[in-house]
Amino acid sequence: MNTEHWSDRENDAVVAVYFQMLVDDLTGRAYNKAMMNRGFSSPLVSVGLPLPLDGA
Repeated sequence: MNTEHWSDRENDAVVAVYFQMLVDDLTGRAYNKAMMNRGFSSPLVSVGLPLPLDGA
Protein backbone atom coordinates (compact mmCIF):
# COMPACT_ATOMS: atom_id res chain seq x y z
CA MET A 1 0.00 0.00 0.00
CA ASN A 2 1.26 3.46 -0.88
CA THR A 3 1.60 5.49 2.31
CA GLU A 4 2.54 8.76 0.61
CA HIS A 5 0.09 11.63 0.88
CA TRP A 6 -1.17 13.23 -2.30
CA SER A 7 -0.24 16.83 -2.93
CA ASP A 8 -2.87 19.54 -3.30
CA ARG A 9 -2.09 19.60 -7.03
CA GLU A 10 -2.70 15.85 -7.34
CA ASN A 11 -5.96 16.12 -5.37
CA ASP A 12 -7.09 19.01 -7.57
CA ALA A 13 -6.33 16.96 -10.70
CA VAL A 14 -8.33 13.98 -9.44
CA VAL A 15 -11.32 16.13 -8.55
CA ALA A 16 -11.18 17.93 -11.92
CA VAL A 17 -11.17 14.64 -13.83
CA TYR A 18 -14.07 13.24 -11.84
CA PHE A 19 -16.11 16.42 -12.31
CA GLN A 20 -15.38 16.25 -16.05
CA MET A 21 -16.61 12.65 -16.10
CA LEU A 22 -19.74 13.73 -14.21
CA VAL A 23 -20.42 16.49 -16.74
CA ASP A 24 -19.85 14.03 -19.60
CA ASP A 25 -22.20 11.52 -17.98
CA LEU A 26 -24.93 14.07 -17.31
CA THR A 27 -24.74 15.44 -20.86
CA GLY A 28 -24.67 12.01 -22.49
CA ARG A 29 -21.12 12.28 -23.84
CA ALA A 30 -19.02 9.13 -23.93
CA TYR A 31 -15.92 8.98 -21.77
CA ASN A 32 -13.37 6.34 -20.85
CA LYS A 33 -12.89 6.21 -17.09
CA ALA A 34 -10.04 3.70 -17.29
CA MET A 35 -8.11 5.90 -19.70
CA MET A 36 -8.59 8.95 -17.50
CA ASN A 37 -7.49 7.01 -14.41
CA ARG A 38 -4.37 5.74 -16.19
CA GLY A 39 -3.31 9.35 -16.62
CA PHE A 40 -2.69 9.55 -12.90
CA SER A 41 0.08 6.97 -13.10
CA SER A 42 1.77 9.11 -15.72
CA PRO A 43 4.81 11.18 -14.78
CA LEU A 44 3.02 14.17 -16.35
CA VAL A 45 0.84 14.50 -13.28
CA SER A 46 3.79 14.54 -10.91
CA VAL A 47 5.39 17.47 -12.75
CA GLY A 48 2.13 19.40 -12.85
CA LEU A 49 1.22 19.12 -16.51
CA PRO A 50 -2.52 19.09 -17.15
CA LEU A 51 -4.30 15.93 -18.17
CA PRO A 52 -6.39 16.01 -21.33
CA LEU A 53 -9.94 16.05 -20.06
CA ASP A 54 -11.83 16.39 -23.31
CA GLY A 55 -9.92 13.88 -25.41
CA ALA A 56 -8.13 16.68 -27.30
